[in-house]
Amino acid sequence: MSSSCRIDDAGETLIESVISVCMLAIGVVAVLGVIISGTYLTGEHRAATVSDVAVKVVAEAVKSAPYVDGATTYAVPAVPSGHVATVTGVSCLIGTPAPVVLSGQWGSCAPTDSGLQRVTVRVTSGVSAETTTIVKRRS
Repeated sequence: MSSSCRIDDAGETLIESVISVCMLAIGVVAVLGVIISGTYLTGEHRAATVSDVAVKVVAEAVKSAPYVDGATTYAVPAVPSGHVATVTGVSCLIGTPAPVVLSGQWGSCAPTDSGLQRVTVRVTSGVSAETTTIVKRRS
């Protein structure tokens, strides 16, 4: 029996295999980075969307609440878990009759309330915050 050695072997060498595995690993790490980043951003977007909806719900609740002369705050309804809703400010139109909203300054509602209140509502979570302002008119 004679053994023959093939000089023109077309198989992969160890170096070629190691390089192929390294290139595959780099691709897998890149794809995992995209997946992890996408998951994180999806969570942030979800929280921002919930905050946006919650601030609109709170603003509608405050707007439909009875007008309180000289109010400094209004009650806010419950918001989803992980979110906090607050009325961050109530100011009244100063120096302008109630029907005219285009001019005038906003300030403290004490001692006299002009009949228009600007109420600022804020909903915050760990990653997002939404703010809106509404105007209440005395009936």
